[in-house]
Amino acid sequence: SLVKRASLLRRDSVHGQFAGTIRVLEADSAIVANGNVIKFIESASPDAVRYAEHGITAPIVVDNTGAFRDAHALSMHVAAGAAHAVLTAPAKAPVPNVVVGVNDDDVLG
Repeated sequence: SLVKRASLLRRDSVHGQFAGTIRVLEADSAIVANGNVIKFIESASPDAVRYAEHGITAPIVVDNTGAFRDAHALSMHVAAGAAHAVLTAPAKAPVPNVVVGVNDDDVLG
């Protein structure tokens, strides 16, 4: 649920308490964090999502399903119009596993 996701964002077990503001917009399937709208879209397959139909151009997609963990599967997000795909589950090689505060400088520069 959006309420549960907002709660997890407010209190991260690694990064601690979120210092900003968070609002849940159930009717819009969105969370607003520090004024930034985060739209939640559910689909059985990444290539089935039509971002433009939701008024979204070049989104950064956060895939937290755990089902799409290799380069081919993640590339379906980009093929559907995403600018980037961020994976929250352990990736399958050769997709790098990046942990903020641990190896993000090594991977992201």
